Amino acid sequence: MNAKSADTTPNGPRARGRELAVLVLCHLERFDAGEEGEARQLLWSSPPRGDEAGEDAFARLAEDADARAFADELVDAWVAAREGVDAEIGQASERWRLDRMDRVDRNVLRVATTELSVQPDTPRGVVLSEAARIARRYGSDRSARFVNGLLDAVAKRLSDPARVSRA
Repeated sequence: MNAKSADTTPNGPRARGRELAVLVLCHLERFDAGEEGEARQLLWSSPPRGDEAGEDAFARLAEDADARAFADELVDAWVAAREGVDAEIGQASERWRLDRMDRVDRNVLRVATTELSVQPDTPRGVVLSEAARIARRYGSDRSARFVNGLLDAVAKRLSDPARVSRA
């Protein structure tokens, strides 16, 4: 995953934490369910050394203790609620199965959906904006639009009062 232009650089520790959480989830996809702890420990102890352009986005983000703590919080929440989070994304997506989505797009959606679910005080617009920023930075030319549109549908589903009363 190559990081793109500097105009997508995260400003605060929570923004850096979201980005770091996406990178961690992309790494965890290479491991079986139940191996998340060991896989994350491996990642923290031996971070990637950078891409072809020499950028070491992961190491730079992981240096920030507050960002790493927030990333761990989001990743832990996703691991605990993986099936529900993935089901929310799948239900909001009319044309794409989760396993057919680009790895970056899928994991941006997972982090953002998790945050919308477990951090209800975070403004929806912030979560959507950050997700689009991360998708733009690490995804394809179409990622930001795709993520923003699908995440908007997820956010509407999660905030539907009728849904809460049915639960």
